[in-house]
Amino acid sequence: MGSQERLPSEQVIMESPLSFEGSAKRIIPAVYGGMPKRRWAVPVAPVVVVLVISVTWIGVMLWYVVWGVILIPFRLFRRLQLKQEVDELRHRELLDAIRDTDAAHESPPVDEGGRDS
Repeated sequence: MGSQERLPSEQVIMESPLSFEGSAKRIIPAVYGGMPKRRWAVPVAPVVVVLVISVTWIGVMLWYVVWGVILIPFRLFRRLQLKQEVDELRHRELLDAIRDTDAAHESPPVDEGGRDS
């Protein structure tokens, strides 16, 4: 890659290995670090990187397609569940607002005349 040394904090890869970017960031240093320092390796390394990344990305894409399709019912169920929870919360807030409004409108009985009978 480059002749400059990177700091250890710059070498940490935050992206998931099962993401396109994360897999590429892990493959490139592995391929270039494993290449011998020979003249024939200079044009071969980019070809190897492209081939390995292509195969890996096909695997990542298949992973997302398979798990994405399998998890569609779960996602729909969870979305429906969250919507019901929000509706219940709104209903509770509406009842509390009505209760507070009724309590504010109720006033203590007023003593008329002020005389003892």
